Amino acid sequence: ASVENGQLHVNFANNSFSTRIEVATDGGRQSFYSSGKVLSNGVLEGAGVFTGQANMNLKGVLGAGNSEAAYLFSGRFDQNSSVHGVTHWRR
Repeated sequence: ASVENGQLHVNFANNSFSTRIEVATDGGRQSFYSSGKVLSNGVLEGAGVFTGQANMNLKGVLGAGNSEAAYLFSGRFDQNSSVHGVTHWRR
C-alpha cells in the first residue's frame, strides 16, 4: 500500500487541523480524512471515526518551529481489511 495525494492544514488561530490522504493498494484506492484539535503542546488530536468528522483515527504531533508534523493513523477499507500507517509532513 502507498499513501498519496496528502493534504494537511493547520489553523493556528483556532488551534485546529484537517487532513486527507489516499491509500492505494492492488485492490483499489480509498480516501481517508480527519480533523481535530491542536493542543498547546503541539499534539494533533483527531476527532475519531464515531464523530462524523473523520473516517480514520489519528494521533500526531507538530515538530519544533511548526515546520513539520507526523501522525499515526488507522482506518478501515471494509469489514475485512484495514490500514495502519504513519505520515511525515514538511513545509
